Amino acid sequence: MTNRIRFISQNKTISTNRTSASQFEIMLEYFEDYPQMLTGKVDATFSKETKDKIWKVLASALNAEGNGPTKSIAGWRKTLKDWKCYVRKKASRREKLTELEEKLLTAIGEFPDHGQKSEEESPILGEVELDASIDTDVTDLQDICKYYGNRKAVKRRIKSSPAKVSEKPIRLQTETKESQRMVELAERKVTLLELQVDLLDRRAAAAERKAKAEEQSALLQAKTLHQQWRNHMHTLRMKKLEFL
Repeated sequence: MTNRIRFISQNKTISTNRTSASQFEIMLEYFEDYPQMLTGKVDATFSKETKDKIWKVLASALNAEGNGPTKSIAGWRKTLKDWKCYVRKKASRREKLTELEEKLLTAIGEFPDHGQKSEEESPILGEVELDASIDTDVTDLQDICKYYGNRKAVKRRIKSSPAKVSEKPIRLQTETKESQRMVELAERKVTLLELQVDLLDRRAAAAERKAKAEEQSALLQAKTLHQQWRNHMHTLRMKKLEFL
């Protein structure tokens, strides 16, 4: 399938350096074994040195593929970045994805939505129009991402137009009520915690009083036993004197 990107305002065709489907397949095979390469994150189990080595091996494998261009490591990393950007934008518009594009979304933890586009989601273009048939043979996808970004900015401007202003008070009122509800809930939780703390304090005071009472009872019992022993010894001494 050919890839033509035509901007009507410029009336010219932007040429692309096509990456073959087999090269994208090689990328996906490596990403299945090393998913950290998709996120770019490094940690103790996947260091920067390890990532750089894998990119070096992957770039060599991609360049060795007879069908497709040859690039530097930086070039292939840019290809991956642009590809992810393009596929995400395409999926957000619920356009039909190729098998490779669905595999990429799955690999990065996002799942394709196969729903059909609604009329409101069709492209909003001014002086710039896009006429393209795109498949996985695209390498320079940056222009596509820029196009989608520009269209998104147009939609943002439309949504912030005066026609939408009337919705803001309602939204603010709803957010205010929700905030008040959260504050009231937090206050109830604080009150409950205060009651629980007060109950624990009372239990601790009661336990302390009980411990003191038991201690006094033990001391009194010890004094009583000691006095009984002294009385018993005195009685024995008196009997001994009487015997003598």
